[in-house]
Amino acid sequence: MIIFGGFRKGVRTNDIDKFLFQENRWVKVNASGATRPSPRSGHAAVIHQSAMWIFGGKNDDNRKLNDLWRFDL
Repeated sequence: MIIFGGFRKGVRTNDIDKFLFQENRWVKVNASGATRPSPRSGHAAVIHQSAMWIFGGKNDDNRKLNDLWRFDL
């Protein structure tokens, strides 16, 4: 299972984490690239054709975002 963003210890994040079911633990995914989405919560994320697509959500000021990001898996 792979997740993006949300809250960690009460702070919005733009981390990507993967859960390893056989080991029952979370690991942080190191993402490379020129830019990353801003920290957010309340967004939508789907996996399609070996990529995670992230849309919208709310930023640290609780403002609605209207952007689309692609993360190659």
